[in-house]
Amino acid sequence: MVAYRSASAVLVVQAGATAGQEFALDKDTVTIGRALDNEVILDDEQVSRHHANIRRQRDQFVLTDLASANGTFVNRVRITEPHVLRSGEIIQMGSTVLEFRSLAEEAATVIRPPSEETAIGRPPAPRYAPPPPQPAYAAPPPPPAPAYVPPPAPAPTRPAKKGGLGGWCGCLIVVCIILVALVILAVAGYLFAVLFALLPDTFGILPMLGLQPGSLF
Repeated sequence: MVAYRSASAVLVVQAGATAGQEFALDKDTVTIGRALDNEVILDDEQVSRHHANIRRQRDQFVLTDLASANGTFVNRVRITEPHVLRSGEIIQMGSTVLEFRSLAEEAATVIRPPSEETAIGRPPAPRYAPPPPQPAYAAPPPPPAPAYVPPPAPAPTRPAKKGGLGGWCGCLIVVCIILVALVILAVAGYLFAVLFALLPDTFGILPMLGLQPGSLF
C-alpha cells in the first residue's frame, strides 16, 4: 500500500480483484491497464491492455481514455474526451471501481478561522430576508338569497246590495206584464164571443154557452 506522503493524489480500488489497494499518482503521466508495463496494473479481463492514463497538469489531474474496448466511466458517465478529476470522483474500468483522492483538495477544505469582526464580538450583518408573500386575493362570498315573501292576498269584494230602485223596477215590470196579459185575454174573449154571435149557430154551441143568437147586440 502506498503512503499518502509520497504523492499529492492517489487511486483507491473500491471494487475489483485488488479491492483496497492504493496507487500513487507521483508521475507526470500514469498509465492504467492490464499489461505489466502500466503504472497501475488491474487484474480485470474487461480492462484493455492500455486502457487509460492520468496526466498531471500543474495542480490538476486529467483522465484520458486510450480507445479502450469497454470504455472509461466517471461517476457512471462514459468519457469521450479528457476529463479533469475532482477529489472523490468514482472511476470505473471494466468491473474495477476506483476512487480518485486529491490530498491538495482535501487539505484546502478546512474550516476558515473566524473573521476579525466576529472575534471581537460584533454581530454579523443581517442577511436579506425576502418579504413574506402576500396572500392571494379572495373574492367576498356572494350575498344570501332573499327570503321568499308571498304576494299579498287580494282584498275581498263586497257583494252588491240587492233591492233598492232596481228591485222595485223589476216588480213593476212584472205587474205590467200581468196586466197586459189580462187585457189581451179579455179582448180575445170578447172578440171570440162576437164572432160566435155573428155566425149562425149551426152546431148549437150558443145554447151550451148560455147565449142566444143576437143576444150580444
